[in-house]
Amino acid sequence: MLSIKRILVIAAILFVFITVAGSDTTLLCPPNSDSQAKELCVQAEDYLKQLKTLNDQNQFIADQNEWWNIFQEQDQNTKMLMLSKRLSYVRELNFLDCQTGIDCFKKGEKQKGENNPQKALLLFEKACEFQNAEGCDEVSYFYSEGKYVEEDLFEAKKYLEKAGEISGYYFSKLRELPSPSYDCGKASNYVEKTICKHSGLSILDCKLAQQYRTLMRISGSNSEHKKAQRSWISERSECKDVNCIEDKFLSRLEKLNILLSGQSLKSFSGKYFLGNNCDNPGNEGVLEIQQQNDAAIKFSIGTAGASMHTGDIDGVAYINKNKAEFDDKNGCKITFKISTHSIIVTDEGCSLYGGARFPGFGGEYF
Repeated sequence: MLSIKRILVIAAILFVFITVAGSDTTLLCPPNSDSQAKELCVQAEDYLKQLKTLNDQNQFIADQNEWWNIFQEQDQNTKMLMLSKRLSYVRELNFLDCQTGIDCFKKGEKQKGENNPQKALLLFEKACEFQNAEGCDEVSYFYSEGKYVEEDLFEAKKYLEKAGEISGYYFSKLRELPSPSYDCGKASNYVEKTICKHSGLSILDCKLAQQYRTLMRISGSNSEHKKAQRSWISERSECKDVNCIEDKFLSRLEKLNILLSGQSLKSFSGKYFLGNNCDNPGNEGVLEIQQQNDAAIKFSIGTAGASMHTGDIDGVAYINKNKAEFDDKNGCKITFKISTHSIIVTDEGCSLYGGARFPGFGGEYF
C-alpha cells in the first residue's frame, strides 16, 4: 500500500509534468519517488516527445490537468487505483516503444489494422530507421498517396530508395512511381519542386514534354515554338499553388495539341521514348533511328521493365512504305511503323536479347 506521503510525491511529479511538458525542459523525477510514479513520469515524458505539434502537446497537457484536478479530490485507495490506471493509459499512448525494425513494423501493422494511420506512420518511420525495408515501403505509400500527410512524391521515392538499398526488390516498385521530365534532385524553384511532389503534376509534365518533343521533331526545331515554350515556362514560374500549375499545364497541352493537329511524321529519324511511361510508369524504353535513305533505317532500342530486367538491340531495318522491318534470321522480328506523331513498334521472338522476364521492345514510342 502506498503511504499518504508517497501519494503526495506522485501528485507533485504530475504537477511538475503539467507545468514543464510544453517546454523543452527535461522532466526530472525525484530519486526517492515510488517506482510506479517514476515510470509514469518517464512514460509521459517520452510520449510528449512524440507529439510533433504544439496543438497536440497542449491537448495532452489539458487532459493531464483534468486528471490531476480529479486526482486531488480522491481518498487514498482511489488515488492508488487512479495512478495504476493512468500509468497503463500513458503506456498505451507511448506506442513508439519498440527496439527493432520488425517489432516497430508489426506494431505499425497493428495500428494500421485498428484504423490508427497516424500512429502507424510514426511506427513505420521508426521501423525504417531500424533498416526495415517493409517499414520504408509503408512510409513511401503514405507519402505517395497523401495519406494523413501532404502528398510528396519526392519524399516517397526517397523512402523507396532506402527500402531498395536494404532489399533490392523495392527498386522495381520505385520505377512504378510517375516522374516529371527532369531530374527532381536538381529542382531549383517552387514550381519545379512542387511538380516533383505531386503525381498528377509529374504526369502532366511528362506528357507535355512528349508533346513538345514531337512538335519540335515535326517542325524541325522551329524557333517560334521554342520562344513560345520559354515564354510559357516563365509564366508558369509565377504560380504560387498547385491549382495554378495544373491550369498552366492544361492550357499549354491544349495549345500543343492544336499545333500538332494535321501534322505528322515525315521521316523515321529521331530519338523516341516509350509512350506509356507517363500514365503507367514501370516499363521504360528509348528508340533511336537514323533514316539512311529511302530504303533503310539504322536503329537501336533499349528497354527496361518494372522487374529491372533489361534488353537492347540494334541493327538495320528495311523500309516498305510507312514501315520498316528487321529480321535477325534467328527468330527475332521487329516492325517499325510511322503513326501520326509516333513510331509503333511490334516484335516477336526477341527474348534472347533480354532474358525470360524481359518485357520486349514493343510499344508506341514518342
